[in-house]
Amino acid sequence: MGEKGVPGPHIHQEHLRRKRRSYPTVRQIKTLQLMNQGMSKRKAMITAGYKPGWASRPYKEFFSSPAVKSVLLGMKDVMIDQGLTKEFMAAKIKQWVDAEGEKGPDFETQIKAYDRWEKIMEREEQSQLQGGKVKRKIEFTEFVTGKEANNDETQS
Repeated sequence: MGEKGVPGPHIHQEHLRRKRRSYPTVRQIKTLQLMNQGMSKRKAMITAGYKPGWASRPYKEFFSSPAVKSVLLGMKDVMIDQGLTKEFMAAKIKQWVDAEGEKGPDFETQIKAYDRWEKIMEREEQSQLQGGKVKRKIEFTEFVTGKEANNDETQS
């Protein structure tokens, strides 16, 4: 209490602070749905009701929202619960790379699978360059045999 029983200005400041939503807005959900259907972020945001100026902002701003993050994490959990793990998807890409058609190898599917694999590997490489840490590099023979290479052999 301030002078003469009057509450000071600090008492109600907590109520003035803006709280971030922990749940997504209708526009955020609609944007994610439209992007999932193949629409660009900008076009999806405009279609969902955002102003063009706001829709032109970088991806980072949209996806850094706690509400959007919670939706994406929820989707990830659901996909894992359904068995869509990294291991499953790696096996599926391998299946696509080995795709066969009626007359032999299905080169179109194999090329698309390779393109998808390449994008995944590029993203992984970028994340390592931007702060991800490489635990250790392995030799090709170590990868093939599964046995750790001797330091004596690699140095000679």
